[in-house]
Amino acid sequence: MPGAWAGRTVEALLDLGFDENMPAFQCEGLVHRPDGPPVKGLNPRNQPCSTRTCDNW
Repeated sequence: MPGAWAGRTVEALLDLGFDENMPAFQCEGLVHRPDGPPVKGLNPRNQPCSTRTCDNW
């Protein structure tokens, strides 16, 4: 993130090529903190990932 965004809550919409009309049989993802612990799973109906989510871990 740009340094000017420091201290702000930023949300990224991570699209791995999902089809939102088809909730199963697609790719999934797992977001990790830079130091390793998992933060959040990604799937077609749950794509946003917030820096606030990462701060809670």
